[in-house]
Amino acid sequence: MRVGRDMDITERGTGTATGHESDATNQVKDPEDLSVEEVRQGTTGHGVRYVLGISLAAALIGLGLAWVLVV
Repeated sequence: MRVGRDMDITERGTGTATGHESDATNQVKDPEDLSVEEVRQGTTGHGVRYVLGISLAAALIGLGLAWVLVV
């Protein structure tokens, strides 16, 4: 039995949802061979637009107040 990153999915004991054996395409890859989506393994971007929007609004308000108080 192989151990570590050389182990494929069937050897790790995680079967597929249908219960069939995994084929050779489901083997563990080297990190250098993985795409960005495969490395991330999740979704991103939830809430980023709100942080950027609030930060932009705060920066504009701060710059507006600084301009009013200085000039």
